[in-house]
This record gives sequence, C-alpha cells and structure tokens, in this order.
Amino acid sequence: MTNQEILEKKYFAVVGDTTNPEKAAFKIKKELLDNGYAVVSIPEEFELIDDIKCDIDVLDLCINPVKGLNILKRTKKNIPFVLIQPGAGSVEVEKYLNNKGIEFRKGCILKILEGAE
Repeated sequence: MTNQEILEKKYFAVVGDTTNPEKAAFKIKKELLDNGYAVVSIPEEFELIDDIKCDIDVLDLCINPVKGLNILKRTKKNIPFVLIQPGAGSVEVEKYLNNKGIEFRKGCILKILEGAE
C-alpha cells in the first residue's frame, strides 16, 4: 500500500499506549485525530481487536513486538493492512502476517502524514 493509499483510509486502530503523552502511540493517535481520521486504540479503549465494532482500514502497530504479535494472534477480525512502526516489528510479526495473508509494511504514520516518508 502506498502512502497516498494509506492517507485515503478512514478508520485506524492504534495498538499501543495511547494514554501516556510521552509514548509514540499517544502522539500517533492524536495526530491522526487532528487530521480527521477515526481512531480507536488497543488495549486502552478496547482489550481486543475483535471488540471494535467498525471495520478497520489500517492497524497501526506501535507496541513491543511480542505484545503486538499476541494481540494479532487473538483476533478473528479481518485486518486488511498493518503498518508496523519502528520498534514494533520482528521476524515473528512479519512471518505471522505473511502466513495470514495480511498486507503490511514498515513505516511511520507521522512521517507519512507530513509527507516525509
């Protein structure tokens, strides 16, 4: 998925600590909301991805890879695309996504929003 295609999506789920202003997930959620996107967070607002009632266009992993992989493994919800933030990826996460046929790429949504990536 290209940067432009990501920016055309509407519903984002941010996986990470969106309650701590010092954390990247907080900054990502805030920036997405400020730019008019619908955003939910996991695990703060929802414990599981399956608890989210709306469709998710982009799942933004911004969490320790072990925790992120665990959250991914627990969902039955259709996830069309995963953006893996710096530090959130691992060989295991990528292998899992590949095995599930889930499109993904590594990148920073903040840089994509700025047009810098």
